[in-house]
Amino acid sequence: MTSDLPPGWNSPASTGQAAPIMTQNTQEHTIWVYAGFWWRVFAFTLDYVFLNIIGFFVGLALKPSAIIQWHELSLPGTESDEPGVTNVASFMSDGATILVPHLQTAGLHQFSLVMFLLIACYCILFEASPYRGTPGMKLCRIEVVTTAGKQVSVLRAALRFFVKTFLSFPLFFIGVIMVGLTPRKQGLHDIIADTLVIRRRREQDVIFTQHS
Repeated sequence: MTSDLPPGWNSPASTGQAAPIMTQNTQEHTIWVYAGFWWRVFAFTLDYVFLNIIGFFVGLALKPSAIIQWHELSLPGTESDEPGVTNVASFMSDGATILVPHLQTAGLHQFSLVMFLLIACYCILFEASPYRGTPGMKLCRIEVVTTAGKQVSVLRAALRFFVKTFLSFPLFFIGVIMVGLTPRKQGLHDIIADTLVIRRRREQDVIFTQHS
């Protein structure tokens, strides 16, 4: 029978004659619980901040730009049908021309591609590493493991990332909301990649005392 408890949770078997109580003066040990929705949101927020810092320096290197230019188009029946670039202030209310905005970019596509690859490598390589999680996750004491409690492979981490990026988030965040609804706190990406997200906690030792 498969246990629903996360890997590493060493829950002592009950003998039917003892009840667990928390003691005040015992050594602490590490146990694992499924990482809840808000802990994962907090870890995501930290990673978002880290990635924005990285993106700032990437932007300094690539210098992407986006400029809106206004093209003046002649209306049918006017003297000139040749479009030209003009300033917004030159727009006249005589109805002879109309202004059409045009976005002119330089290096923006390259910046977007580089950032996507950086985010993918950031998530995939950290989760598949011995750290078992991104820096944001580690600060929240969260790890990504397989359902058997093992370190995930690069392929499994990549599958998890792409499902999360192209399914869990775009589809009205349903795949992410599932974290708060499933018994083992799995999002759609966790279910498809067969992974668990667990959180390390420091708890007091549990001892058993006999009922009188």
